[in-house]
Amino acid sequence: FTLIGSIIFATAFYFLSNFAVKILYSRLSLNDLNITIKMARVQSLSVLTLPLMQTLNACLIACGHIFVPSITSLTASVVKIVLTVLLLKVKSINIFAVIITDIICYLVACLLNLVYIIIRNNKNQVVER
Repeated sequence: FTLIGSIIFATAFYFLSNFAVKILYSRLSLNDLNITIKMARVQSLSVLTLPLMQTLNACLIACGHIFVPSITSLTASVVKIVLTVLLLKVKSINIFAVIITDIICYLVACLLNLVYIIIRNNKNQVVER
C-alpha cells in the first residue's frame, strides 16, 4: 500500500509543482520560477523512494534487527555526501546535484536493506533444511 500511495502522491507532486511553485514563490523571476519548477519535479521522485526506505527500516526494526537500518542509513548518507561533493562541481548539474543525491541516498538505503533481508532469509532457509 505504501508504494501505491507513493505513486499517487509523486504523480500529483510532479504535475502540481508548477501551480504550487507559482503560488509559493510568485515574486521570483521567470527564469528562477522555471528552475524551481524543474527542481520540484525532479524531487517528486523522492516521494517514491523515501517511504520505501522508511517501510523497509520499520520492517527490519519490527523483526528485531534494530541496528541494521541505522547502519544502512549511515552508509547511504556517506554515499550522498561524497556524491554531492562530486556532482556539485559539474556545472551542467549544479544545484540539481543535491536533489539527485537525495534520491540516490534513499535508493542505496533501500537496496542495502533488501540485500540484508535476502541474505538473512537465505540463511534462515539453510538452517531449517
